Order: sequence, then C-alpha cells, then structure tokens
Amino acid sequence: MESCAPSQAAMEAVKAELGSAMAATKCHRCGCYQDAVLGFSRSTTLVAYLADLIAEAKTLFEEKRYDCLGCETCWPAVASNAAAELDPTLADASCCATAEPAIRDGWPPLPGDYRVLRFHAPVAVCTLNSDELVGRLASMQPTGLAIVGTLHTENLGIEHLIRNLLPNPNVRFLVVCGEDTRKAIGHLPGQTLLSLMLHGIDDQSRILQASGKRPVLKNAAPALLQHFREHVNVIDAIGLQDVPEIAGRIAACATENPGPAPSPATAVRTVPVHRAEEAGPLILD
Repeated sequence: MESCAPSQAAMEAVKAELGSAMAATKCHRCGCYQDAVLGFSRSTTLVAYLADLIAEAKTLFEEKRYDCLGCETCWPAVASNAAAELDPTLADASCCATAEPAIRDGWPPLPGDYRVLRFHAPVAVCTLNSDELVGRLASMQPTGLAIVGTLHTENLGIEHLIRNLLPNPNVRFLVVCGEDTRKAIGHLPGQTLLSLMLHGIDDQSRILQASGKRPVLKNAAPALLQHFREHVNVIDAIGLQDVPEIAGRIAACATENPGPAPSPATAVRTVPVHRAEEAGPLILD
C-alpha cells in the first residue's frame, strides 16, 4: 500500500516559512500572519503533523495593526502556498488581506500608492510592481492621464483599484504596465487583472484563468465588477517600463475617449464636483 504521508519538502517549507514569521515581531500584529495561522489550525492534515508549532504560532498573536505590510517576501503567504500542497482545501483560503478599507471623502475614495493628476482625464495607469514609474509618469504629466499607481496583489489590490476608479466616470482606459512579479510570494496582479477583464469570476468570486496565488475578490460586488469590465478598456502593456512609450499609449487612448461612462446599477460612492466662483468682498469683524 502506498504511503499517505504528506510531502516532506512541502512540510519543511511550511515549518521554515512559518518559523521565519514567528521570529519577526512585525508579523505578530499582521493580518497575513494571523489569517495564515488560523487557516492552518483548521486543517486536520497540518494539525496532525504540526500541532505544537501551530499552537505556539497562535500564542504570538498581538492586536492586529495592519492587514498587510506589502513585504517583498511575505513568509505567511509562502507558507500558505506550501500548505496548499499538503491540504488542497487551503488553496482557496485567502491568507492575504481582504478587510474592508476605510472610505474617505474626495476622489479616489480609498488610500493607496498613487498620484492624481486630473479628474476629467480618461486614462488611468497601473504600474504593477514598478513603483518608481509612478513618480516618473506623474512628473511627465502626459496628456490624458488622470491617475497613476501601483498594484502588488491579485485580490485586495485589484479590489482597491476598481473601487478607486469606478467613482470617476471619466476614466475609460486603464494602461497596465511595469513588472508583474513579487519575488517568492507568487503574486501576479497584472495577469490576474487581465484575466478578470477577459473571463470574469466564478460563483466563489475567484477570477477565472488567473495565475496569481490568491485571485479571490471577496469584497467586490459582481455588478460593479461587470460594470468595470464593460466600461473600462484595459490596455495590456505588461513589462513595458519606458516612460515615453507609456506616454504614447496614454495619448493614443485619450484620442479614443468615448466620454463619461454611465452610472453603475449598484450604488458606488460618487465624487462631488465643485466649480470655483469669484471671491466676494471680505468683511472683517
């Protein structure tokens, strides 16, 4: 009879990566770490072999201060990828942050790593993991550019991107450029975003034909996703990092601007627009 013992390599990877997270104080208060450990504790396969380690990992929990720090190498995420080889039920369990962010006044409604140039321009640019492109494109101020920002994850990051762009009906194009990798974690936000636009999501909110590790959109209403897919044209320029060429793609999109999109059927936070008026006389007390 064949052995049912789990893969030794995968088991050692879980132990090593979880051990690295346990040794890092920043992880103890991070949602990535806590969600991963809680997921492991619900797996009968992992508990059978790593009960003591999982129990020790839970004792290190501190009050959660952030959902995700966006670390270059996220030990809980790497451990989760290895754990999914041991217990396939963990493959669909998101150990990346999916908490609801705080909404604020103005546009965009959610905070993030982006630069806003013009509300009435038709083109947004996503530079994926090429953070330095944001400042370079913003400084160049290409004609037609409304906003430029990064995208590091294929779940919460895509949700934030969509929820930030939808309140501005003037944005009709999204140029996706820059590097689509995230070291050992396996995030592929660019490929995942393109898959969303081409294929949509399934009944479990998982993006179809996506290659990212956690392509699940837990907080995005299907109606809003469909509205985004229908009214925002995504331009695939993944890998492109030449600023003048990206500016050319922006200008080409701007010439094809169809005008503001209709309002989505499902309510989305609107952005009030105030026009400047001539100042009146100042009356002192």
